[in-house]
Amino acid sequence: MDTSLEHNAEGRKEPTLLSQPLIMGIVNVTPDSFSDGGQFESAADAIDHAKQLVDEGADIIDIGGESTRPGHTPIEPEEEIARIQWIVEELADQGICLSVDTRHDETADLVIEAGATFINRIFHLYNTDGEIVAVDPGFGFVETYEQDLALWASLPELVASQYPVMVGISRKRLVGRISGVHDPLKRDEASSQLAVGAAAHGARILRVHNVALTRQHLDAFAQAEPAITYVALGSNLGDRHAYIDAAIERVDALPATRVVARSSVIETAAQYVTDQPDFLNGAIRVETKLPLFAFFIELQAIEVALGRVKLYDKGPRIIDLDLLRYSDIAYSTPELTIPHPLMNEREFVLRPLAEITV
Repeated sequence: MDTSLEHNAEGRKEPTLLSQPLIMGIVNVTPDSFSDGGQFESAADAIDHAKQLVDEGADIIDIGGESTRPGHTPIEPEEEIARIQWIVEELADQGICLSVDTRHDETADLVIEAGATFINRIFHLYNTDGEIVAVDPGFGFVETYEQDLALWASLPELVASQYPVMVGISRKRLVGRISGVHDPLKRDEASSQLAVGAAAHGARILRVHNVALTRQHLDAFAQAEPAITYVALGSNLGDRHAYIDAAIERVDALPATRVVARSSVIETAAQYVTDQPDFLNGAIRVETKLPLFAFFIELQAIEVALGRVKLYDKGPRIIDLDLLRYSDIAYSTPELTIPHPLMNEREFVLRPLAEITV
């Protein structure tokens, strides 16, 4: 995918934010970052890794000298500067576009003098004049999974606002929950798929650890044929018909996605926890270019956006969206199993599904 780098008045390379998404490669020079702490404590190792990320397609390198993970140990600016100053100077001298992730004004001032183009302050990306050039929703800086999903559901609104959007979701807790992968270092596949989902919504900067895989997924998305997926819908609270209709409308409005068939709706008694209202159930056939994990997070985010609160497993719900099949992919973790493991024992799924299966 083409991106462009222009030189600003100070001679720094500065990416334009007008064409394709830019990839920001992460280089943490910290002992305690949540996924890669201690990997690049040596300045020489950090510089080599940054160069590798550029070779793999990074448009910007984001250097961090202090962890911002929950429970991190704060450090003083002097220690942060000691970790990153030489790295910034060396990479800037080689013409690499740099961002520095810092909360300290002293650090920001020094690295700008050393050649950094951007300052990354968690929720905003600033240029050297202190102007906001991108906003970050803040995935991972909220307390619950549902709050992260609400942030994802808000991406279209945020993209339509004043500033370009930067998404930094790589290897974070939300990725682990969506994919069922508990080791952050093994979350790159799911992280890259979610980066594609963010780009499909219009995110302009993707902050990632694995640049090569993200670039690969972005290129594949541009050429992809739609996958055929099947989704079951259920509701037993409130205006059940309205909630199912609203969910289908939201699925159909997703980027690179369309609902191509919809079953009739049937009413059934609750099957597993019987002391609750009857359900309305249906199913849809969907064509989507979104990768598996990107499509799955959209379904989860739609549930949250429509007001679902999970009080207990298989309890009453405003809306339920179950991913039954995604193309011919087989995948199994406690969080996501495809094809759905209970699909064939649920008449309330099989009957609607039979109407729309091809």
